[in-house]
Amino acid sequence: MLDLLPLAARNVMRNKRRTAITLSGVLLGVAATVFLGGFAGGFIQLLTALVSEGRMGAIQVHKKGYLDEDLDPLKMDLPQDAAFISRLKGVPGVTAVSPRITFEAMLSNGSEGTVVYVTAMDPALEALVCPRRWDAVEGGRFIPDRPEDVLVGRVLLAGLGAQAGSPLLITASMATGATNALDVRVLRSLGNTDILQSKRRMEMTLEYAQTLLAMQGRVTEYALAMDEDADLDKVAALVKTAVGPDHDVHTWPELASDLADVFRLIAFIMSLVVLLLALLVLSGVANTMLMAVHERTREIGTMMAMGMKRRRVMLSIVLEAGVLGVMGGVLGAILGYILVQLVHATGFPLKPPGSDVDNYLRPLPSVLFAIISAVGCAVGAVLAALYPARRAARLTPVEALRND
Repeated sequence: MLDLLPLAARNVMRNKRRTAITLSGVLLGVAATVFLGGFAGGFIQLLTALVSEGRMGAIQVHKKGYLDEDLDPLKMDLPQDAAFISRLKGVPGVTAVSPRITFEAMLSNGSEGTVVYVTAMDPALEALVCPRRWDAVEGGRFIPDRPEDVLVGRVLLAGLGAQAGSPLLITASMATGATNALDVRVLRSLGNTDILQSKRRMEMTLEYAQTLLAMQGRVTEYALAMDEDADLDKVAALVKTAVGPDHDVHTWPELASDLADVFRLIAFIMSLVVLLLALLVLSGVANTMLMAVHERTREIGTMMAMGMKRRRVMLSIVLEAGVLGVMGGVLGAILGYILVQLVHATGFPLKPPGSDVDNYLRPLPSVLFAIISAVGCAVGAVLAALYPARRAARLTPVEALRND
C-alpha cells in the first residue's frame, strides 16, 4: 500500500484547481466543526455558571425529605450550627458554605399584594458560594444598609408601583402555623441571570427572615461552592458521607432538571449542524473522486491492461481521497482550534435567554475534539471514496480503453 502513496499524492495535484476547491471545502468544514464544538461547550459552561454560581450553588444540603412536596419545608429545618458548617467546609473540594432559608410569602404595598419566593441568606457568605448571584443588580452586590433592606424582582416592583426606597410589607406563615408580618424596604430591583429564574423573587438577610419566621438559629438549606477542577459527583458523595443519612445532598443538575433538557436540546442542535457540515464535506470529496475516476478512465484501463490488479486500482483511489481528507482535516482542525483560542481570549457579549444582564461567552478550546474532527474527516473521506473506487475497479480494461 505504501508504494501507492506517491501515486495518490501526484494524482491529487494533477488538477490543482479542483483539488484546491475540494481541499478548501474540507478545511473550512472541519474548522467550522471545531469552532462550533468549542462554541457549544462555552455556551453550556456559561449556562452552568449562571445556575450554579448565580443562584443555586454547586451542591445543596437539606434535611432528609425536604424536597417532598407533601411536607412543609419550614418544618424540615436544620440548625445553624458552627460545628456542622465546619464539617461541610472540611470536605475536600468544598470552598464555601452559605446557610439559607427559602419560603413563600405575600408582599404588599398596603393596598394590593402578590406572592413572592424568598431566599434569605448572609450576603457575605452567599457572595462566596454564588459570586454571580447579583450580576443583574446595580453594583453587583447585596450590601444592606438596614436589616429590613430587600431586593425585589423588577417585574414585581412594577406591579406594586414600588421602586428603590419604597416601604413594603411582607407576610409569611411560620412553622407553627401562625402568621407574622414585618416592614421591609426596597434596596434595589433584582433582575434575572438565567432562563429558569422566577420573576417573583425576593431576597433578604437571613437574620431578618429568622425574625419573621420565628426561626432563630435555624435554616432550611446549606449551599456549597466547590473547587473549579473538582468532580461534582465525587464531592457530593463525600458531603453525603460527612453529613450522614439524616440529610439529603443534591447537585445543581439534580435540582435544575429543566436545565438538563436545555443542554440536551443544545447538544442535539449542534449535532445536527455538525452532521450537516460533515455531509457537505464528504459529498465534496465523493464528487471530486467521481470526476477523477471519469477523467482517468482510459488511464485506469491502461494500468489494468498492464497487469495492475483491481484491488490496487481501488486502493489507489481510496488513498487519493485519504490524502485529501488528511490534509484538509489536519489543516482545518488547526485553523478551528486557533480560532477558538483567539475568541476564548477575548470572548464576546451574549445575553442568554431569560437573562437581564450581558455575559461573555468564551468558546472552550479542546485538543481532543480537534483531533477527533481531523481523524473523522480522514476516515469519512476514505468512506466517501469507496463508491467511486469500487466503480473504477469494476471496469474491464476493454471498457475503460473504449471510453472517450
